[in-house]
Amino acid sequence: MKVLLTGCSAPQSSPGLNTRLPTFSGLIRNALSYSGHEVVWTTPSIDMSEEYLSQFDVVIVGLTPPTSLSSYRLYGALSVIERARKVSNVRYLVDAPEPHKLWAGIRAVANNPEDLVKDFYSKRSEFGKATSSANLSRIQGVIFDLYENTWEQTLCPSFPWSKKEHITKHIPNISEDNLDLLCLDSFLLTAVEDSTALYMKSNSDHWSTNQKTPWVKNLEKTLKNKIYPMSSSKWSTNTSVLTNINKSIGSVISVYKNEEPWWSVNLSQSLYVNTPVVTDWKQTSYLGESWSLLAHNLEDMSVGERLSIATKQKNDYIKVLPDFNESIYRVLSCVFDV
Repeated sequence: MKVLLTGCSAPQSSPGLNTRLPTFSGLIRNALSYSGHEVVWTTPSIDMSEEYLSQFDVVIVGLTPPTSLSSYRLYGALSVIERARKVSNVRYLVDAPEPHKLWAGIRAVANNPEDLVKDFYSKRSEFGKATSSANLSRIQGVIFDLYENTWEQTLCPSFPWSKKEHITKHIPNISEDNLDLLCLDSFLLTAVEDSTALYMKSNSDHWSTNQKTPWVKNLEKTLKNKIYPMSSSKWSTNTSVLTNINKSIGSVISVYKNEEPWWSVNLSQSLYVNTPVVTDWKQTSYLGESWSLLAHNLEDMSVGERLSIATKQKNDYIKVLPDFNESIYRVLSCVFDV
């Protein structure tokens, strides 16, 4: 089978970004390629014709809020959706936290369609092509359809404690039957060499996170130590992020609106380098005592005690993950309806 993988944002449409940091789209691509399927992972374009798209058995298009600055490739992605529907099976992919923002952006443009190509977005890829009457009518039509009708099958990353309602209640046009939650962290944790000898532990005086949310800011008020970014810049590599995480007391994995979780690669990155994780214990405590600790408990521990907690967290987490082969099967089932 042949699959086109693309989307509105760089994490959804850039294989180059995935070489620096693991992305959900990259995990999907790896699962499909490992199974022998051909995957073309590339930037979408208004120039992708129905004839070109007809060579694919499935087209997966990542969605982001049309009002967001991250939607740099929005016009090409909407065009691909419009044309691919006529010649191929289309799937959507939603990989960014706070899905209510995606729905709010769709609603805003559906109610004011001229805003789709207002001057503020003139730096977006293919802006000039999108403003032509023929193309604009097509891509506006996709926005209207997303707002008014039931969505195609939609893939979302998840933790084991994620629930479909965390998405469907914010995006009413996604039915539970058309939503596939994929927890692919076994690709990151069980298919790599043991990290124990790679990252030596030393005493730390700070926490790490890549999510500066209200929840994280409130948590920081309860801590003796500051929380610093895992990534020093947007060009940070996986190695540099792992090194920063390794030097910290632990990783803070945020929840979002209504204390709802959203998948982040940072959790597996942290466990990979044997650094403990702190998130909303009310959602993770069923995994065991190691996932019930509060952040200030970890601050009072020695380096050795925190290492022991991280090891236990990793073992308890892996127990509830679909294993490598099951994860592959789940991706194939969602993409190909097998």
